[in-house]
Amino acid sequence: MPPLTCTPALVSALAALGKATVAVRKLPEVAIFTTGNEVVPVGGHVSPLQIRNSNQYMLRALVQQWGIAPFLCDHILEDKKDLYESLSKALSGDIIIISGGVSAGDADFVPEILESLGVKKLFHKVAIKPGKPIWFGHTPGGAVVFALPGNPLSGLVAFILFVELYLSHCLGSMTQIVALPLTAGRIKKSNLDEFFPVTVCYAPLGIAPVSFNGSGDILAAITADGIAHHTASIDVISPQTLIGVRLFKK
Repeated sequence: MPPLTCTPALVSALAALGKATVAVRKLPEVAIFTTGNEVVPVGGHVSPLQIRNSNQYMLRALVQQWGIAPFLCDHILEDKKDLYESLSKALSGDIIIISGGVSAGDADFVPEILESLGVKKLFHKVAIKPGKPIWFGHTPGGAVVFALPGNPLSGLVAFILFVELYLSHCLGSMTQIVALPLTAGRIKKSNLDEFFPVTVCYAPLGIAPVSFNGSGDILAAITADGIAHHTASIDVISPQTLIGVRLFKK
């Protein structure tokens, strides 16, 4: 039997049965890293060539939805020595989440450094948009490493599709995936599986696409209720077609 999450209903049932104490599994120890020389603290001044470190706060908020407080949360410059020293501190944990430094740029050293630390790569790049550059592997001690793309919406989608799915299996929770009719037609722009933000509509029940401007447009996710899936095998989705939606955890 899979593990059960301690929902309010379960807590009530345990109390009714006189179970004052029960054995539970500890939450995983999670470390979060952001990378990039162009990234500055949230309170800092930004030049036209810099951005504030919004990804660190997004990732912390995402794991906190699972009741997890990261044991380590740090920003690393694009330097091999700094990456090696900082990431090595997290190898004793259960889950390591890294934002940025995972694509194919000259300073994207994360995959190289992870493998030099003995982290075994299981895959790098998936045929999805956004979120394609994701890197995943595991340490000799059994920790898993998710290296997510640095663009905010791309990182959010990759977290929902991969990290959240992993956490749901670890903690005995169900992923919130439903099939709902798309209120408007959609034409796919690539040969990949595409994921796009949607809002849930009522009377009649369905989902409406939220307009967004690429993988960096995190503002589009603010009003969205979830991420819908446009499969690679279908170029055009007709109105009222049922499609899969991963609802945001709230």
